[in-house]
Amino acid sequence: MKILLLPLLAVAAYGGHAFLEDGKEYVYDAELYQNAGTMDYSPSAAATAWKYRVRMQVAGDDIHFRVVDLSSSQYVGPWSSTEWAWDKTTFTEIPVEDEFTITYKNGQAVSLKVPSSFDTHRRNLIKAFATTWQISLEDKDYFVAQENLLHGDCKVQYTVNDNMISKSVSHFRDCKHRKFRIVDNFRGYRCDGDWSMEAWDIYGKEMEGRNDPEPLYSSANTLFVVAKKGDRYQVNKMVLSGTVAAQYFESPGISTFIHVNRSMTLVDVRNSDGSIRPSGTVTLTDLSYEMSDGDYKWNKERNLKDKEPFFSSGEYFQEDQVTLQGAIVKILDMIWKSFSLHDVNRPNMDMLHKFGSGSAMPIVYGMNYDSLMDVFNQLKGDTSVAGVAKQNMFREFVAEAGTSAAAIFIKDAVLSNLFDNDSDAARAVAGIAFHIRRPNVQLVNEFAAILESDRHGLVEMAGPLALAHLIQRTCHLAGNTFSDERRQCVSELSDVWADKYFKKFTEATDQEDKLMAISFLLNLKSVKAKELLRPVAYGEYPGVDDQLQARAIRASFWGTIYTQSTKDYYLPIFMNMRNSHGARIAAIEQIFIMNNVDVTTLSMIMTHMFAEQDNEVLNYVFTLFDKHANSKYACNDEAKANKVRYFLKYMKQMAIHRTDYGFGVSKTFRQSYVQEKYGYGGGIEFSVLGSHASTTPLEVGLRLDTNLFGGYQSNLLTINIRIEGLAKSLVRKFIKMPENEWRIQDLQNIFSSMGVALKPNQAIKVEFQVLLKDVIVLHRMFDETAAEKGGKLKEFISSLQGSGNEYSLNYQRVLQWGSAIYEQPTESGLPMAYASALTTLASLEATVKRGLSRGVIFRDIDWDIHLNTQATTLMTFFIPSQRISHGIVQDRVYTAHFPRHLIIGVNIVKKELRIQLLRPEVTHPFLMVMHSRTSVMARGANIGGDVDLSANCPSCPNKMIISKGQNAMKSRPVIDHDSKHMGTLTKVEIFDCEMVEIEEAKTVGHTVNAFLPFNKYPKTPFNIFQMGIRQVQAFFLYFPRAEQCGAYFRFSQSPKNPVKEIDISIQGKILDVSKGARLGQVGKKTFLKVDIVAKGSKKAENREFKLNMKYERSVAGIENSLKVQFGAGGNKIVGLSDYVICASMENKYSSVGKSYMNTNLDERLAVTGSAGIKYGEGKKCGQAPGSTDIKFEHSTTQLGREELKNKWYYKACMEQRASNEWKSGEDPYTAECWLTLWDASLARKYSWNMDFEKTTPTVKSWLSKAQTVVKAGLIPYWDVDPDALVGAITDTPKLSFEFVFKNKDRVVDATFITDKGTSKFPDVALNLPNWTGRLRQLKLEKTVPDMIQSNILSTCLQTSESIRTLDNVTFPYQPSSCWTLVSGHCAPKPGYAVFTKKNRNMPLSMRVYLGGHKIEFEPIDSKNIKITKDGSQEQVEDKGSKTFMEGKEEILKLMKWGSVYTIFSPYNVNVIYDGTFVQVIPAPFVKGQHCGVCGNFDGNKKNEFLNKVGAPVDAGRMAQAWCI
Repeated sequence: MKILLLPLLAVAAYGGHAFLEDGKEYVYDAELYQNAGTMDYSPSAAATAWKYRVRMQVAGDDIHFRVVDLSSSQYVGPWSSTEWAWDKTTFTEIPVEDEFTITYKNGQAVSLKVPSSFDTHRRNLIKAFATTWQISLEDKDYFVAQENLLHGDCKVQYTVNDNMISKSVSHFRDCKHRKFRIVDNFRGYRCDGDWSMEAWDIYGKEMEGRNDPEPLYSSANTLFVVAKKGDRYQVNKMVLSGTVAAQYFESPGISTFIHVNRSMTLVDVRNSDGSIRPSGTVTLTDLSYEMSDGDYKWNKERNLKDKEPFFSSGEYFQEDQVTLQGAIVKILDMIWKSFSLHDVNRPNMDMLHKFGSGSAMPIVYGMNYDSLMDVFNQLKGDTSVAGVAKQNMFREFVAEAGTSAAAIFIKDAVLSNLFDNDSDAARAVAGIAFHIRRPNVQLVNEFAAILESDRHGLVEMAGPLALAHLIQRTCHLAGNTFSDERRQCVSELSDVWADKYFKKFTEATDQEDKLMAISFLLNLKSVKAKELLRPVAYGEYPGVDDQLQARAIRASFWGTIYTQSTKDYYLPIFMNMRNSHGARIAAIEQIFIMNNVDVTTLSMIMTHMFAEQDNEVLNYVFTLFDKHANSKYACNDEAKANKVRYFLKYMKQMAIHRTDYGFGVSKTFRQSYVQEKYGYGGGIEFSVLGSHASTTPLEVGLRLDTNLFGGYQSNLLTINIRIEGLAKSLVRKFIKMPENEWRIQDLQNIFSSMGVALKPNQAIKVEFQVLLKDVIVLHRMFDETAAEKGGKLKEFISSLQGSGNEYSLNYQRVLQWGSAIYEQPTESGLPMAYASALTTLASLEATVKRGLSRGVIFRDIDWDIHLNTQATTLMTFFIPSQRISHGIVQDRVYTAHFPRHLIIGVNIVKKELRIQLLRPEVTHPFLMVMHSRTSVMARGANIGGDVDLSANCPSCPNKMIISKGQNAMKSRPVIDHDSKHMGTLTKVEIFDCEMVEIEEAKTVGHTVNAFLPFNKYPKTPFNIFQMGIRQVQAFFLYFPRAEQCGAYFRFSQSPKNPVKEIDISIQGKILDVSKGARLGQVGKKTFLKVDIVAKGSKKAENREFKLNMKYERSVAGIENSLKVQFGAGGNKIVGLSDYVICASMENKYSSVGKSYMNTNLDERLAVTGSAGIKYGEGKKCGQAPGSTDIKFEHSTTQLGREELKNKWYYKACMEQRASNEWKSGEDPYTAECWLTLWDASLARKYSWNMDFEKTTPTVKSWLSKAQTVVKAGLIPYWDVDPDALVGAITDTPKLSFEFVFKNKDRVVDATFITDKGTSKFPDVALNLPNWTGRLRQLKLEKTVPDMIQSNILSTCLQTSESIRTLDNVTFPYQPSSCWTLVSGHCAPKPGYAVFTKKNRNMPLSMRVYLGGHKIEFEPIDSKNIKITKDGSQEQVEDKGSKTFMEGKEEILKLMKWGSVYTIFSPYNVNVIYDGTFVQVIPAPFVKGQHCGVCGNFDGNKKNEFLNKVGAPVDAGRMAQAWCI
């Protein structure tokens, strides 16, 4: 191999061959151009250029350089690919002659000699100059060589031909030990696995860095033109192209870049005179880029109160601290003034961009501690509303600043009680680590003082969590992923604190202290934390419960990521069925966070489900697979989804389990969307951890996430709430069962005599955990004493409440949602930076009054809310010697104003609710504005950023907004409506917008597209709408376009006929109608009266509206009546006429059947009714000009009943009717027979007869449009008489239509009849799924069935041959001759017990204890049953009921319907019996405290067969095992 070195301007000899001759001087003309900008929409750039001549004298291995004739220029403006921008500028001379020396060996530059006076930046320029000209030559057309570049140790790709050599390198992919700095306070992670920003070595193997060019990409491409001169070579020309590009929104979105172009052309070769000999030099052997922030290492002491540089290339503010203090005060004043900008115009938009919520941050970045304190003290002196607001804003900006000086300020403010309350102090403390950019161990030690303070409350909780977060950030920012600095920090700082807090865990005796220690370790995100917590996570540590184990499992996650052991660590935990279901679910969740779950692991999990004993685990795994198989993640995880989908298919086919999304059961699901065009998306994930001891779950969780460029996930917010035992505690507190009246002791004695072990009440463990960006910021625990006086929950709630009958609020809060800085060198040696930030300022001014006036309890709330958000994205490079930067910035501002005055009052005596709403004024409107602009700029090193370009480009501005000119800016009103009826003005407008989508058709198209289901999951109507809203919001928030554009929404009083206030009075009552009472039910009458006065400028301009409603419902809803009357009073002053709407509806269902479960296929069920509406101008219904009458009938069909006979549940029900098990009763009480009854009672024929007796022009227009839509949709199914619907509504007053569903409700026949004819549309396909579920039910109410289906209620069914338990396990059963406990509430204070035994006349006798009250059912023959209560005989007639009271306590209600008796005991149990079966429906809170042959009622199907003491028993012995 022959290696030939071409150093910067010459070639040194190697192996007897050289390009350039020793003792010669070579002269090159050089040009260097560098720009920052975009080529999207209207290409523009900010740029600088240099021209110079380089003289080089060759002296052995040393090349001596002198740079002469240096000149430079600058440019800001449009950037054309066909016109050279520099032809329009002037180059000015720079009187500099620099000399330096480069030494080469074996084809590589090995050292530099530069003047000792050169600072870091000038040394970097020489390094870039030297490392550009390294060439490795081999006898190959293509090869890869290892080279030392400015960026690190890089693999460089070569292609070679006769006279041209090209080399290329992608820095993220090919370079190790890269020189870059990243501070990502958005805190996302690469969920696509392409996470490394540099190449690295692992176990002796070189690994490539990031291959994906999104969102950031850096590369260099160099072309050398060479020629052979005898036995020598020379470089005649070199061209370098280096690029750093940012593209966050796929190819259609905005992209920005920094481009470097360096060219060198040989102009002369002559004998060297030896005149170039650099003197006073220092030798540099490290040729990689040097950052300028060496004094800010993690372990280096410094004055934390000093200001610190924002960028690693140095400090760019020249102003002193006094000037900065004045600047921040001015900015705060301008931000406050901007709250009063309520007109949308260009000057106001300019002000919002200049003084947005992010405008204060650069000034605060440059301030030291003393300046921060001086400004705070200065602002503190102004106690006016504006003064307090500015003080609050300043304190908030400091808390978000991220400098060490700001962190010390916050620490001292907390210790000095400068915050108004604990919650503000805790938020400030927690926020420090989210924004800090240059933390060190010294700051950690200072910050630890907060833990040692005597403060309590939220700060006591937030302190350790924030400290752990700060430690984690200190080590994370100490160096890049594979750096020695990061490893050293973890070892010397993070691991020490991990040991300290694990010791706290081991020594803690309180559950809360243990949980807090684990949360501390979670926030450390370290390998050490994982190692320490391993025994806890594996359930091996003594005294660890399921709550602690699950928390330890989650706290270990990041340690497994860093050691690449996630599967190895968590899979054994999940597979171990001795672990609690909470721990196992936590473990499998961590496994699935990985994007590379392998098929072997998935196969193992699937196989394990065959043997799974815990229904909570089983159901969670199924929903987890379903979530990952079908949801939209936008993390390039389609391969993962396909794998999971594969195994889910077979899990379902093998009928291992039926996925259950009901209430309380362990499950997880996701609602999400992906915007494919721009690559962003997001979702909401929900998780539920079910309980074996309660119907309500142990824990619920929610996570809100976003995704960019399909691979960067940010978990914005996670909330986990543990509510173990809370529901049962509330039941015990609010649903009392007085022991004397209920005779609780008697039932306790019965259970005791049986030897039944009563089950203790579920302990209360309430835990509230909030994570921001995967960091715990709030962690509170409460037990049974928390709500008592002096308890933590009581104190916490009290701390959040205001005091007094009148108080004012003046709150300002700043939240920097995130910020990011990325820095690296460019190919010129100049530093570059990509920075972005999203900051929101919220201001609330409010006055709250409360009290009692004239019998009305009222709250008077007058508030004014301002929201100001600014999002800035900057791509820039710096010229440190001139303290100038050139860049491109996209600035987006959002402002919102929500004024409102609300008065709410309740008059308990009159049962009246009063609401008064004061409308926002025209000059003080409800307003939302968004505006985006992108600019290129040259910026100086001062607050104003001024720089003089006139010497180079007199026509160039400092800053130019990217635009195609004034003619390209369009505005289009979307809504402009001044309503005289409502007295409001509503405006929606897109303004000053250069996007082509501003055209109405395209705007509507894109808006509709956001609400289409194709990119959302699940495809339910609610989620499609919810994710559509979020998709629209995301577009405006990210605004991934270079064009400038604005939009606003404005709502206020009308300027012409305003409504200033709306006064609403609401009165209502519900009355029982005892007439016709049966089945324990009575009819109801509901009355509602609403009076509305819309008050104008004076009383004569008031508008009055009245609404009266009456609703009557008979027993079981057989007959119903609704009457509604609405009237709007006229007002001649504002041009309004009287208007009235009167509507009525009556219907009647088929009568109640002979029994609840009776299904008669010969019976036609129907609901018939009529409705009418009269409307139009006038005061009375009879005078209304518009009138429509409707008659309707919805009925079952013979075809539907015939189709039912072919359905599986009908066939099963018929078999059950004929079986020995059910033949002695009237109707089987089985799921199959219930489904049969449900299906048979569905209306499948819908008929309406409409008489448009009188139709007003407005309504006629609406109907005509609706008719057009219907006709268009039915065209493919048109059968006969196409003229029948023509003019049907406009020309004829009568219209009849009928819909008949058939073919399993997949198609419908539609018929329309008018006096012009009949139109039929047969076999119209119904594309939406589950039309059966949408059909009208004519017999059954859905409340109880829905509660059973949702797991809120559970049922147990016992017959003479089988039992179906509360956990839905069916097994053969033979009743015993002794009284067997079927179902009992085996709590310390039991509520009920149900016993059965074999009877000789009918299969079963039954005894029920409600407390100590005994009700016994003894069949005396095959038709009659003797009923006694506490020994006294009772009788109930068919469809009748009887209520039994004990004092004021209702113990039970006994009802009979057909042969079936029902015992209803409020908040206790429901028992249904007819001698053939017993069905028990316990109250939900009985779960976990149940006993009897109906099973454990703990959610598990595989532990049902237990006896009185909890020991396993054979299923055939269950009756005897539970005998009295």
